[in-house]
Amino acid sequence: MELIRDVAVAGLYEYLDEQIDARNALYSVLLKYRTRCEWFRRERLREVVKGLEGKKGERALAVDLQEYIFNQGVEFSIEPQSASGEVDLLLRDVDGRFLVIDAKYVASDAQPSEVKRKFAEGLHQVSRYCSDYGQPSGFLVVFLDTSLTPRLPLEETDGLRYLRIKGANVFVVQVSIHDAPSASKSGKAHELLVDREELLKLVTEISTEAASVGTGESHKPLRANPQAGEVDANVSPETTARQEPVTNRTPRVE
Repeated sequence: MELIRDVAVAGLYEYLDEQIDARNALYSVLLKYRTRCEWFRRERLREVVKGLEGKKGERALAVDLQEYIFNQGVEFSIEPQSASGEVDLLLRDVDGRFLVIDAKYVASDAQPSEVKRKFAEGLHQVSRYCSDYGQPSGFLVVFLDTSLTPRLPLEETDGLRYLRIKGANVFVVQVSIHDAPSASKSGKAHELLVDREELLKLVTEISTEAASVGTGESHKPLRANPQAGEVDANVSPETTARQEPVTNRTPRVE
């Protein structure tokens, strides 16, 4: 019995270590992405939002994020977009575990209440996807084209900032793409303090709205991995044929 217990405990520790390693590695990639955006790509990303590369808004920014992660050499597959039409980045690592990332965009004319609701929408969506795929954590990347600087009531573990929503740890990365003046000319920063109770109340309201509608955003993201011969039970063969995941593997030259 002691041997069985020791093997079980050792297996649990190994599983947790792997989960933490994958989480920390992806968080590091997202922090590098934030630096790249804020230091070198602010103006370009504002143009991307307007349709510079064919897509607009959150969808365009999510594609830019996908491309960056792809270029880091991370082994993953990009799953087909969700049935709701939202752009979600659902990665699958080499061990078959899912990594959930959702991108949100806050426009330059957004009011404080709109900024708070956008964060709440992202937190709700990531936590729901984590539940769908049995994952303990996910990532929310929020692009801010506003002079407001949100201060969220986040907790911290191993240097990673997150908020626990419905049993899932949602790690938050804020990316400023606002045309901010230099520090000497900007004056006092416009901070937007977000109360924890207010934010959680908004998340609950959004969750209730999604459940009452019963369509659209409340659908699970579609999932298929033809290389492994796996297809989600909720996806028809026709849909799978149209939406194959993109994999960052270099094609073999015969």
